[in-house]
Amino acid sequence: YKDGDTVTLKVTLANNNTACTLTADFSNIDNQYVTGAESVVNWGTDGVDNNGDGHIDEPAEQGVYVITYPISTVNNIGDGSSYSVPVTATDGVGNSTSYSPPLTLTLDNTPPPSPTNLVATALAGGGIQLSWTLPSSEADVSRYNIYRALTSGDQNFSNPLDYVSKGTATYTDASTTSGTTYYYVVRAQDIAGNTDTNTTEASATAGITTGPSFSSIISDKSVYKDGDTIILTVTLANHNTGCTFTADFSNIDDQYVTGGESVVNWGTDSVDNNGDGKTDEPAEQGIYVISYLISLVNTKADGSHSVPVTATDAASNTATKSINLTLDNTAPPAPTSLSATALAGGSIKLTWTASSPQTDVSQYNIYRGTTSGGQDYSSTTYTVSAGITTYTDASTTDGQTYYYVVRAQDAAGNIETNTNEVSATASTTGPPLSVSQIYIKYGGGVLYDLFSSTDSDNPTVFANGKIDEIYLRLDLSGGFELSETSSSIILFKGVGESAEEVAGSQEINEGPGCCWQHRNQYQ
Repeated sequence: YKDGDTVTLKVTLANNNTACTLTADFSNIDNQYVTGAESVVNWGTDGVDNNGDGHIDEPAEQGVYVITYPISTVNNIGDGSSYSVPVTATDGVGNSTSYSPPLTLTLDNTPPPSPTNLVATALAGGGIQLSWTLPSSEADVSRYNIYRALTSGDQNFSNPLDYVSKGTATYTDASTTSGTTYYYVVRAQDIAGNTDTNTTEASATAGITTGPSFSSIISDKSVYKDGDTIILTVTLANHNTGCTFTADFSNIDDQYVTGGESVVNWGTDSVDNNGDGKTDEPAEQGIYVISYLISLVNTKADGSHSVPVTATDAASNTATKSINLTLDNTAPPAPTSLSATALAGGSIKLTWTASSPQTDVSQYNIYRGTTSGGQDYSSTTYTVSAGITTYTDASTTDGQTYYYVVRAQDAAGNIETNTNEVSATASTTGPPLSVSQIYIKYGGGVLYDLFSSTDSDNPTVFANGKIDEIYLRLDLSGGFELSETSSSIILFKGVGESAEEVAGSQEINEGPGCCWQHRNQYQ
C-alpha cells in the first residue's frame, strides 16, 4: 500500500459467526490513525448479495466481515517491508480474540526508477513504435504505463493509454491516424501503484516513413595504414536514435568480414560521450560511432577507397552514404646528411637535409641513445614538423656522448627505417673561440693588425688616431655561434685619462669630417 490507499481486509470467523464486532488497529502503518476510524461490514447481516450468487445473508456470507481503512495522505511513517495490523473480534458477552500471528502489511510510497532513452518511430502502415531502456534495476517495477497526447506536454497522467509488463521495453501504438503527430511519455509503476514522474517525451507522425537521413560522416584521421583502427562518427538528422548501422570496409581491407565493425549509439548508451556531464541528451542523440580494425595482412593497395555506411530504422527504411578513406602503407623517404655539433653551454645541435621529396612527410622523429646503435625506435626522443631540418638538444649531461638517428614519418604513421647515426659529446664549456684577426682601418689602410691574442675569449686591442672601421674575424669551426644580441665588439674612445664606451652600430660626430664608426661583421 501507499499513502492515500484504502486497506481492505476480509475476515472470516469460524462457525459462520455473525454476532461479533471487529476492530483493526492501523496505528503501526498510519500515524494519523484514530481508534474506530475503520469501517466494518458484516456480510452475514447486511441484507446485500455480497458474493454475487443471488442470495443475501446466506451461510456462504455468514461469518465474513470486511474491514476498510483509508491510509492518510499526510501519514509520515516511512516505507517498510512490513507493519503489523492487529485484528480483534468481540462477541456479545465480551469475549474477544485477536488474530495470531498479527496481519502484516507493507507500506511503499517510493516510486520506481524511470525508463530512459524513449524513442518513437513511425512504422509502415501507420503505426508508431516506442522503445526505451529499462531501469538498471526493475526490482520495484510492476509495469510501464504509456501516455499519449496530440500536443507536446498534454498527456493525462491519471489515465494511461495502455501499459506493458515489467521486462518489456517496446510498445506499438496501432490506434493512430495517418499524418497525425503523437507525443508519448512512458512511466514505471510499482505494485503499490506509485508511478515515477518523468516527463521525457518522444514524438512521431503516423504514416510518415521517409527513413533515416544522414547529416554527416566524419573520420578520425585523414590517412590510415594496416593495423589502424578506423573511427567514423555518423550523425543522423532529427536526433534519430532508433537506427541500426552497418559499414562495408571491404574496399579498404580485403580481410573484412560482414559485421566486423562495432557500433555505439551515443543517444542510448547511458554514457557521457561528449564530456558535458549529461548522458543520452539531445546533443548526443542521433550520433553513432563506428569502429573497425584494419587487418595487418590486408593486401589492398595504397590510395583512396570508398566505405558505404547504411542506417536502418525500426520500419526497415534504409539510407546509405559513403565516405572516402585513404590507405597508405608506404614509408616516406629518409632525410640525409645528418650532423651533430656540440655547442657552448652543453647543447648539441643536429642538422640534416630534408627528405626528397618531402610531400609525404608529416614530421621528423629524433631518436637518441647513449651508445652507438642504442636508440629505442619504439619511442621518439624528440619530434619536429616537416620543413624543419635542425634541432638543438638541450637535455644533455656534460661529458656524455650522445648518438642520434633522424627518421621521417608520414600522416598515416609510417616511419622509414634508416639507421644513419651521428654523435657528439656535450660540453658546458663549449668549443674554443679562435680569434684569427682583428684589424683597424684608417685612411684606407690597416692601422693595426692582430693575428693572435693571448686572451682568446676576450681579446683587447689599443690604437691611437682617427678610426674609419674596425673588424673582428673569428674561426667558427667546432660549432661556436655568434648573434648580434649576445656577441659584439665594444669600442672605447679616450678622453683625457678616462674612457667612454662607443655604442655599437652608432655614429658619434666630433666635428666636420670626423666620426667614429663601430661595425659588427662576422666573416
